[in-house]
Amino acid sequence: MEPFFIGLLFVTALGTNTLLGIWRSGLRRFSPAWFVAIHASIPLLIAMRLVLVRPIWVIPPEIGLAFAGQFVGARLPKLRRPGVGARPVDIDNA
Repeated sequence: MEPFFIGLLFVTALGTNTLLGIWRSGLRRFSPAWFVAIHASIPLLIAMRLVLVRPIWVIPPEIGLAFAGQFVGARLPKLRRPGVGARPVDIDNA
């Protein structure tokens, strides 16, 4: 059962930080909300680790996945914006 909880912790670290990274990308740098977007997942992840997972080796991968989630989440909105290389479709001349 322990591998399930470790996987759950890792998925939670990546998923929550991806969502927070998306939110953070729209905020002014070093504003109070920006700091909240970076640190909001920490209490949840610490609580999950203390309750569900005992091995201490999970901490470095958990932190790495949290950073990766922030990194990926900050870049996702840029991928969705129509911009470079995207042309509007002209229905009348199609």
